[in-house]
Amino acid sequence: MVTSEPPPDRQPCLFETLPETEPRRRRGRRSSKPPAAAPGPEAPAEANPAGPVPVPVPIKATPPAEPLRAEPVRLDAAALSNPELADLVTGLTDSSLGFLLIEVVHEVKRRLMPTELSEDDDDSTPRRPNPQLLRAVRTATLELTEGE
Repeated sequence: MVTSEPPPDRQPCLFETLPETEPRRRRGRRSSKPPAAAPGPEAPAEANPAGPVPVPVPIKATPPAEPLRAEPVRLDAAALSNPELADLVTGLTDSSLGFLLIEVVHEVKRRLMPTELSEDDDDSTPRRPNPQLLRAVRTATLELTEGE
């Protein structure tokens, strides 16, 4: 069957222009088994009709591989820059951010409290907190109270 030109809105198929031929006849399936031979005089009478018994191959048991354990990465927080710290905080989940906030408040309180003098100190005045830390606490307090 030869078809005419395909419509202009359609691309012609590769096999549309081939002449029609008679379908090929399939040959019968060839068996992969050889024809059964008649037992000869040398064949034993008790031969297994299913064929030879396969010999089991011993399987060597290998110990399970140890799971790879990644060593925990130690984060040197003091070495992080301000943009890196901002990225770190931005990537935290709400629960992790809440935990970090509480830890920061505890650390700030510890650093702002006047330290007791040790016996080795010659100076009798208590140490004053860092003015940059005090300024940051004031700024954070204003940030939190502005939304009210």
